[in-house]
Amino acid sequence: MPNYKESTIQGTQYTRCRAVEVLNNYGKVPQVNFQEEQISLFGDEVIRKGLGSINIPYNGSKTITLVNPVDNTPLGKTVTYEEMYVMLYSAYIQEALARDASVSN
Repeated sequence: MPNYKESTIQGTQYTRCRAVEVLNNYGKVPQVNFQEEQISLFGDEVIRKGLGSINIPYNGSKTITLVNPVDNTPLGKTVTYEEMYVMLYSAYIQEALARDASVSN
């Protein structure tokens, strides 16, 4: 028996990171979680499907090869997870201080 209203469609499908979560629980090894999703594009319709996550325990000496987020070309530079940790911590402190300054004024 054929499928009701079956048709052949064309589209595009790719995987992307939909969220990045940094866990810094007290007394535990920090962890970075990259949550992935599959995007399917059919004309104007977008279908999103969760694919799970990649969970990375913190290793400060591990390197990250930097790529351009627009076209995935390598930038020829690396940073360590320690440098990323310092950047995220600094961003947090900067934003927390700005918030505290606006609340106390």
